[in-house]
Amino acid sequence: MNRWKRAAICCTVSALAFALVGCDIQWVNVMIPDFQSKQVQGVWIWYASGATGTFAHQLQVPVQTVFAQIGPNPTPGVLETASDPAGNQQMLVVNAQPDPANPDGITVKIGVVAPTVSGYVKVSTYNVAGESPISSAEASF
Repeated sequence: MNRWKRAAICCTVSALAFALVGCDIQWVNVMIPDFQSKQVQGVWIWYASGATGTFAHQLQVPVQTVFAQIGPNPTPGVLETASDPAGNQQMLVVNAQPDPANPDGITVKIGVVAPTVSGYVKVSTYNVAGESPISSAEASF
C-alpha cells in the first residue's frame, strides 16, 4: 500500500474517531473554478462578529499543498491545524478534488473539528498576488 493510501485511510479513521467521541465537525464547501490558472494557495475562512455582524479573517487553510499531495486522485482528507486570531489551534480535515467538468477548478471541503466560535462564515481564496474578494454566499456553524 503506498504512502498516500495509508495517509488517506489514517485521515478517514481519525475523522470517524472524532465523530464517535462526540467532536463536532462543521463543514465548509468551496468551489474554486480558477484554482490552476490563478495558482491559488489556500482559503481564508471568515467569521461574522456576533456584536457587529462584520466579517473578519478566522482561519487560513492552505490548499495547494493538500492538492499537490493527492494529485488527481480523490482522497478522504488530510488532517491539518490552523491558528485562529486568539492563538487557539483548530484541527481541520481538508479534502481537495478536481472538478471533472472544469480542468482548471477544484472543490475543497474543509471540516473544522470542534470550532471555537459559532455563527456565519464566508470564504475567500489567496495566492502570491493577494486575496480574492470575500464570497457573497455564507454558511453557518
